[in-house]
Amino acid sequence: MDGSIISYTIGYLFFSIVFTILSIKVLKDRGYGADKFVFWGLASFIFGIFGFLLCLGMPNLVKKKQQEEMRDAVVKSANSQSAADELKKIKELYDSGVLNQYEYEAKRNELIKKL
Repeated sequence: MDGSIISYTIGYLFFSIVFTILSIKVLKDRGYGADKFVFWGLASFIFGIFGFLLCLGMPNLVKKKQQEEMRDAVVKSANSQSAADELKKIKELYDSGVLNQYEYEAKRNELIKKL
């Protein structure tokens, strides 16, 4: 486990304990019986388990999103680079007379749109 999971877990366990203590205090102050203590105790425990499981999954979701963003940036950069290379290539073809002006401008405009 890395540090972020441990800190999330400690935070959720702390919150769960505080919630349980406050629930019991409120129930005692209002004069409720033991059945309410059991209900709120179980609810607090389940809430703590849910929070712990949520904490285990959060870093993976964040990491996955960061990886997707990086991959998209790399793909976009590669596309820009290849489009720039293509522009150079068609300019050379135009300068050497292989492409006429109409073909050159059409291909150039198409590549510029990709950037």
